[in-house]
Amino acid sequence: MKWALVLSGGGGTGLSHIGVLKGLEHLCIKPDLIAGTSIGAVIGGAYACGMEVEDFEELLKDFNIYHYLEGRSFQLNVGAVTRFLQAQEAVNRMLMSRGADGGSKILELLYRITNNASFSDTRIPFYCNAVDLISGREILMHRGSVAEAIRASMAFPGVFTPVERDRLLLCDGAVADNLPVWIPRSLGIKRVIAVNVTPRRTAMDDDISNGFSIFLRAFTIACYGQARTHRDTPSLELIPGNIDRPFDFSSPEKLIRMGYNAVLEQKRRILEITRPWYQHLIRR
Repeated sequence: MKWALVLSGGGGTGLSHIGVLKGLEHLCIKPDLIAGTSIGAVIGGAYACGMEVEDFEELLKDFNIYHYLEGRSFQLNVGAVTRFLQAQEAVNRMLMSRGADGGSKILELLYRITNNASFSDTRIPFYCNAVDLISGREILMHRGSVAEAIRASMAFPGVFTPVERDRLLLCDGAVADNLPVWIPRSLGIKRVIAVNVTPRRTAMDDDISNGFSIFLRAFTIACYGQARTHRDTPSLELIPGNIDRPFDFSSPEKLIRMGYNAVLEQKRRILEITRPWYQHLIRR
């Protein structure tokens, strides 16, 4: 019986998804389908296209998110003046266009890690969601370029410009559903393991220190309020660690370890879901 893996959005916190994939491989398990949103779409889509866990870890060794942003000030050395220039440039871009960053460098990276694949080329069936800003509808992405679909699914409002596609104006799928369990369920897959890196948490006062952090916190709270029906409830929900810093990519090893440990902690339940015969075996 088939089972699906659903990966939530959550920015840098979503690097835990890599650890989850590593843990599943340790158990010699691979999903029959992957669905994701935002960073979950990035990692899930690249993995579905054939990127190995070791490739993710190698990429993250010297990863700097600023290298994949368009603004000139983001290429400067970090310091007080640089931070001021970055903030000023970001505000100017937001006022003059539909986002602080056009996403062209990010898209180049996505083409690379997905091997420029189409959805029909993936080794594991893959789906992601986005939101059409014009109609307000959630959109299922499952045709054409995987990289371009991921770019739409991760277009965080105000940060990355939305993607124009098929007369739609697409932004981050988390706006509508940050844990799209409904995708595999709508395709007839009943066994679903979902990884939620942005569960309901109480924030620390230090984490809400400026206007942008308030916006991020408000966005996260809005995700908490998304209604869950039976179709949206996974067979098992994994919650790695307790970190909520969406734009912090500075501790990949720690986050990957959290995802890996989350799998090992739920090993028995995961095996029961992914290998139905296992449940009968352990009861003997």
